[in-house]
Amino acid sequence: MIDPRFELTIELVRKLEEPDPDAEYFSQPKLASRTRAVVGPGTPRLADDLSERIYASYHALRRARCHGARSVVAQALNRRGIKTGSREADKEWGAEEVWDRVKRYENRLKDKFKFTGERLESARGAIVDRWIFFARIQLGAPKRGT
Repeated sequence: MIDPRFELTIELVRKLEEPDPDAEYFSQPKLASRTRAVVGPGTPRLADDLSERIYASYHALRRARCHGARSVVAQALNRRGIKTGSREADKEWGAEEVWDRVKRYENRLKDKFKFTGERLESARGAIVDRWIFFARIQLGAPKRGT
Protein backbone atom coordinates (compact mmCIF):
# COMPACT_ATOMS: atom_id res chain seq x y z
CA MET A 1 0.00 0.00 0.00
CA ILE A 2 1.24 3.45 -0.93
CA ASP A 3 1.53 6.11 1.74
CA PRO A 4 -1.14 8.76 0.90
CA ARG A 5 1.46 11.54 1.29
CA PHE A 6 3.35 10.18 -1.73
CA GLU A 7 0.47 9.24 -4.05
CA LEU A 8 0.70 12.45 -6.13
CA THR A 9 4.46 12.15 -6.42
CA ILE A 10 4.30 8.54 -7.54
CA GLU A 11 1.54 9.33 -10.03
CA LEU A 12 3.65 12.15 -11.49
CA VAL A 13 6.71 9.92 -11.82
CA ARG A 14 4.70 7.18 -13.54
CA LYS A 15 3.45 9.65 -16.15
CA LEU A 16 6.95 10.81 -17.06
CA GLU A 17 8.72 9.38 -20.08
CA GLU A 18 11.82 7.31 -19.50
CA PRO A 19 15.02 9.34 -19.76
CA ASP A 20 17.23 8.97 -22.80
CA PRO A 21 20.03 6.58 -21.77
CA ASP A 22 22.53 8.44 -24.00
CA ALA A 23 21.77 11.92 -22.69
CA GLU A 24 24.30 13.82 -20.59
CA TYR A 25 22.47 14.93 -17.46
CA PHE A 26 25.49 16.05 -15.49
CA SER A 27 28.30 18.15 -16.87
CA GLN A 28 31.79 16.76 -16.57
CA PRO A 29 34.02 18.50 -14.02
CA LYS A 30 36.62 20.93 -15.28
CA LEU A 31 39.98 19.41 -14.55
CA ALA A 32 42.99 21.44 -13.51
CA SER A 33 45.01 18.22 -13.52
CA ARG A 34 44.37 14.50 -13.38
CA THR A 35 43.72 14.71 -9.65
CA ARG A 36 42.08 18.12 -9.17
CA ALA A 37 38.71 19.39 -10.32
CA VAL A 38 37.84 23.08 -10.52
CA VAL A 39 34.45 24.37 -9.44
CA GLY A 40 33.00 27.69 -10.49
CA PRO A 41 33.08 29.95 -13.50
CA GLY A 42 36.06 30.31 -15.74
CA THR A 43 38.48 27.94 -17.31
CA PRO A 44 40.92 25.86 -15.29
CA ARG A 45 44.52 26.92 -15.87
CA LEU A 46 47.05 24.14 -16.07
CA ALA A 47 49.88 26.66 -15.85
CA ASP A 48 48.65 27.70 -12.42
CA ASP A 49 48.51 24.08 -11.39
CA LEU A 50 52.15 23.65 -12.48
CA SER A 51 53.10 26.80 -10.59
CA GLU A 52 51.34 25.50 -7.49
CA ARG A 53 53.08 22.14 -7.83
CA ILE A 54 56.47 23.84 -8.16
CA TYR A 55 55.66 26.07 -5.18
CA ALA A 56 54.56 23.09 -3.07
CA SER A 57 57.54 20.97 -4.12
CA TYR A 58 60.03 23.68 -3.29
CA HIS A 59 58.50 24.36 0.12
CA ALA A 60 58.09 20.64 0.91
CA LEU A 61 61.79 20.15 0.26
CA ARG A 62 62.63 23.19 2.38
CA ARG A 63 60.42 21.80 5.15
CA ALA A 64 62.45 18.58 4.94
CA ARG A 65 65.64 20.70 5.16
CA CYS A 66 66.77 19.61 1.71
CA HIS A 67 69.81 21.59 0.59
CA GLY A 68 69.51 22.88 -2.98
CA ALA A 69 65.70 22.55 -3.17
CA ARG A 70 65.50 24.79 -6.26
CA SER A 71 67.94 22.60 -8.18
CA VAL A 72 66.19 19.41 -7.08
CA VAL A 73 62.85 20.72 -8.39
CA ALA A 74 64.50 21.89 -11.64
CA GLN A 75 66.09 18.47 -12.19
CA ALA A 76 62.73 16.74 -11.63
CA LEU A 77 61.00 19.06 -14.12
CA ASN A 78 63.71 18.45 -16.72
CA ARG A 79 63.56 14.67 -16.22
CA ARG A 80 59.80 14.78 -16.88
CA GLY A 81 60.27 16.94 -19.97
CA ILE A 82 58.14 19.80 -18.60
CA LYS A 83 58.50 22.95 -20.71
CA THR A 84 59.54 26.17 -18.98
CA GLY A 85 57.11 28.31 -20.96
CA SER A 86 60.03 30.44 -22.05
CA ARG A 87 60.20 31.90 -25.54
CA GLU A 88 63.38 29.89 -25.98
CA ALA A 89 61.92 26.59 -27.13
CA ASP A 90 64.72 24.36 -25.82
CA LYS A 91 65.35 26.16 -22.52
CA GLU A 92 65.68 23.83 -19.54
CA TRP A 93 64.66 24.44 -15.95
CA GLY A 94 67.32 25.78 -13.65
CA ALA A 95 67.35 26.96 -10.05
CA GLU A 96 66.57 30.55 -11.12
CA GLU A 97 63.56 29.54 -13.24
CA VAL A 98 62.17 27.54 -10.32
CA TRP A 99 62.78 30.43 -7.92
CA ASP A 100 61.07 32.85 -10.31
CA ARG A 101 58.01 30.58 -10.51
CA VAL A 102 57.92 30.18 -6.70
CA LYS A 103 58.10 33.96 -6.15
CA ARG A 104 55.44 34.69 -8.78
CA TYR A 105 53.06 32.14 -7.21
CA GLU A 106 53.64 33.56 -3.75
CA ASN A 107 53.07 37.10 -5.04
CA ARG A 108 49.77 35.89 -6.47
CA LEU A 109 48.79 34.60 -3.02
CA LYS A 110 49.70 37.93 -1.50
CA ASP A 111 47.80 39.94 -4.12
CA LYS A 112 44.71 37.76 -4.44
CA PHE A 113 44.18 36.80 -0.79
CA LYS A 114 46.13 39.57 0.94
CA PHE A 115 48.17 36.96 2.83
CA THR A 116 51.12 38.24 4.84
CA GLY A 117 53.13 37.04 7.82
CA GLU A 118 51.60 34.12 9.70
CA ARG A 119 48.66 33.83 7.29
CA LEU A 120 51.08 33.43 4.38
CA GLU A 121 53.04 30.80 6.33
CA SER A 122 49.80 28.97 7.13
CA ALA A 123 48.64 29.07 3.49
CA ARG A 124 52.05 27.83 2.34
CA GLY A 125 51.85 24.93 4.80
CA ALA A 126 48.32 24.06 3.68
CA ILE A 127 49.37 24.00 0.02
CA VAL A 128 52.32 21.72 0.81
CA ASP A 129 50.14 19.42 2.93
CA ARG A 130 47.50 19.18 0.20
CA TRP A 131 50.04 18.12 -2.44
CA ILE A 132 51.67 15.64 -0.06
CA PHE A 133 48.19 14.19 0.54
CA PHE A 134 47.56 13.94 -3.24
CA ALA A 135 50.94 12.26 -3.71
CA ARG A 136 50.22 9.71 -0.99
CA ILE A 137 46.89 8.86 -2.60
CA GLN A 138 48.57 8.41 -6.00
CA LEU A 139 51.25 6.20 -4.48
CA GLY A 140 48.72 4.20 -2.49
CA ALA A 141 50.57 5.06 0.72
CA PRO A 142 48.70 4.87 4.00
CA LYS A 143 47.62 8.19 5.48
CA ARG A 144 49.20 9.38 8.70
CA GLY A 145 47.51 8.05 11.81
CA THR A 146 46.24 4.86 10.15
